Amino acid sequence: MMQEYLGRVVPPVLHSLVDQDARVRYYACEALYNIAKVARDDFMPHFSDTFDALFRLCADHDSAVHQATTFLDNLMKASWHVSRFDMPRFVPQLREDLTVLDSKKRMFLISWITVLASVPDIDMLAHLPELLAGLLDALQDEAREVRTAASKALQVSFMGGVRWPCPVVMRTPAGPAQRGRLAAAAQEFLIEIQASQHVDCSALAAILVGRARAGDEATRLVAMRWLREFVGQAKEQLLAHYASILAAVLPGLSHPHAEVAAVAREANRQLLELPAAWQSEDTEAALAVVSNELGSEQEQTRLDALHWVNVLLGRDRTTVCPWDARVMHHLSRYTGDFCKAKGALTFQLPVQSSCRYVGMQVLKRLDLLLPALLDALQAHSERVAIEALSVQASIAADEVHFQPLMQQLLDRRALSSHSF
Repeated sequence: MMQEYLGRVVPPVLHSLVDQDARVRYYACEALYNIAKVARDDFMPHFSDTFDALFRLCADHDSAVHQATTFLDNLMKASWHVSRFDMPRFVPQLREDLTVLDSKKRMFLISWITVLASVPDIDMLAHLPELLAGLLDALQDEAREVRTAASKALQVSFMGGVRWPCPVVMRTPAGPAQRGRLAAAAQEFLIEIQASQHVDCSALAAILVGRARAGDEATRLVAMRWLREFVGQAKEQLLAHYASILAAVLPGLSHPHAEVAAVAREANRQLLELPAAWQSEDTEAALAVVSNELGSEQEQTRLDALHWVNVLLGRDRTTVCPWDARVMHHLSRYTGDFCKAKGALTFQLPVQSSCRYVGMQVLKRLDLLLPALLDALQAHSERVAIEALSVQASIAADEVHFQPLMQQLLDRRALSSHSF
């Protein structure tokens, strides 16, 4: 009987909430408050429509309407019943609404995420991939209270209350003790994600990569920290995403904020220490990423990109090369003037790494790699030029590419004219 009456009464009241007259909107809010207070659980079938109306009204310019909306919102939060709540339907609606830029509307949505997270029967981790992007974007909101609320929502809703790692403003880098606590909390959180059967790690990785390459410093730091922990914990689960993660990590190595760069270095180290399986499976994608960063104007990013080429070359070889002495002899001829110009400079070619044939996957990308490697010889950075020579020594260890590489070196006269 109650449902029948509600079906007749509620729709016209909801329609009045969008009336142009502020007085009509106010009295509609008051009426809906009284209806919901009396109906209680029977009002749940109208929750979605009421939520939409509240979402629109929470930023109403009229103070009386805004106050009435707040009262109705609090009643809805206090009276809704989880057993009659359709989370699979509500979360996509929440995800779409989180794309809004209005600070008041963001606060409204974040408050509801916090309420849902307080219910033991709701597994918020299962919905993290759908809500993470919006919450990370809220960390960039102009209003400090929104950034704080988003930070707390990430901590309370998805990390069991651990204070990691959602800064609302950039501060000085964390000390050793704080880093230890953050690492422990991060590991606990990632273990919980792995234990959940409903969390889509691939979707999370894609979101984090995007935020680690864009946005403000606070958001980038959060995303980079999550990526670092994902690399350390998820391992093979994210095999298909490590190339894109590398694309986010390499530029971060040269970030002007010390803590962002430090987290990127740690993530890069973890990627380098992973088993070679992921590189063998997606070497071409990794090389495409590295090739793009070989032209970076940032010294550290360029150095690590060159190091990655050497690593990929070394890990992608299988048979011993019998003529590494020949490689050393010819390269020493072409680097003679350069080494003399640098005086006591110590220059080490990767003899051990160069003594194997280069794998086919790497060879397929040499047309992309060589121009960038030769350009690196003319870099203003001495370290970049030396690392580029090291990579070319590895390439020259393959007999097929020895002659073409030497010819290009001679044509450019890059080594003999190099100056800093």
